[in-house]
Amino acid sequence: MGFRHAQFADRVGDTFRWKGENVSTQEIEKAIDTFRGVSSSAVYGVSIPGSDGKAGMAAIIKDEETPLDISNLAGHLKTSLPKYVPLFVRFRSTISNGPPRIR
Repeated sequence: MGFRHAQFADRVGDTFRWKGENVSTQEIEKAIDTFRGVSSSAVYGVSIPGSDGKAGMAAIIKDEETPLDISNLAGHLKTSLPKYVPLFVRFRSTISNGPPRIR
């Protein structure tokens, strides 16, 4: 039967909801990847108990030849993105096909 309504359906990993807002992982990755000292990144949402939605986690591979200034990266993201700056950053040597499993 149905209720004749439209529903938001995203592809897994392309977006996440944080505090009532849909956040594009690709938009955040693009902002991170354009920063000097970053080789590549992957962004995904992580659950935080007692919070609305998922917070942003950025897995970053640093450029081997260029130093990365994390304070300047934070400033760059605050000016480049609406209000979806990742709350968590982890530095990785490689990025797999999915977010790391936290046990």
